[in-house]
Amino acid sequence: MDSANQVSTLEALSAAQSTMSDLAGFCERNPDTCQTGSAALKVFGQKAQYGARKLYEYIVEVNSDSGADETISVYGGIDTLLQEDKDIPWQGPENQG
Repeated sequence: MDSANQVSTLEALSAAQSTMSDLAGFCERNPDTCQTGSAALKVFGQKAQYGARKLYEYIVEVNSDSGADETISVYGGIDTLLQEDKDIPWQGPENQG
């Protein structure tokens, strides 16, 4: 990389601070845009929560319908724990050292 394209740490920090300053005043300059963006993020968050809830319900339903040997998990479909790992009794904080 040639020296003309290099940015010093101080220049990068200054640019980041300027950007944050500009973003902080964005909603003052564009209240309608901020209001619309806020509403869109709220709807997106609600849809994400709904999707996560449906996924959880599906996993619970599949696990309750299937045998112990075929547990569906969020991580790729099949339970990867060995039976010997599952047989270890629970050791909550009150039971440890």
